[in-house]
Amino acid sequence: MPINARCAAQPVGRFQMIQSDIADMAVAIEASRGLVYDAARRMDAQLPTNRIAAIAKYHASQTAKLCAD
Repeated sequence: MPINARCAAQPVGRFQMIQSDIADMAVAIEASRGLVYDAARRMDAQLPTNRIAAIAKYHASQTAKLCAD
């Protein structure tokens, strides 16, 4: 949906439920980013990464689904 989309002659972002959904998506995206960066940092430091990489992969895929729905 374009940033400037309108519904009932008002910007979509003015609707409280839409704002809440967008905030949930932003939090999930930032959490996924943090997990991926942590996994990458551990890999660069040659530390064990199996667990954190699996968690990052799972969280990122769930976040993508959340944002797409």
